[in-house]
Amino acid sequence: MAASGTRVPIVVPDFARTADKPIALSLWAKKAGQRVEEGARVVDLTCDKTDFEIPSPATGVLVDPSTDYNKELAVGDVVGWIDTAIAPWIWDPPAEHPSAVGRCTHCTALLFPGDFRCRNCAALV
Repeated sequence: MAASGTRVPIVVPDFARTADKPIALSLWAKKAGQRVEEGARVVDLTCDKTDFEIPSPATGVLVDPSTDYNKELAVGDVVGWIDTAIAPWIWDPPAEHPSAVGRCTHCTALLFPGDFRCRNCAALV
């Protein structure tokens, strides 16, 4: 898939058999800032009363996911982005910080939703 810099778009695929039916966002399987592996389910779209699981086009971090669940989508529309330049996370969630989403690969400090820089060493995460 073509990328813009380090961001790979998540696009609405051609459902072929239901191309004349409206397509809408149904559910995000990942939250903004979470790591996603290529091919893993990232978002569900609804088309003609059927949900379709859309896989991640690349390994990276989900950024700028669309939150407009009422908007009718068309084939080729971008619903979010995967940033492939954000460093992979070391993951071992501590019980005392259940909202943590990862660890910085530079200093192992905890990362929380919305962190794009480490709060300890300021590295991009």
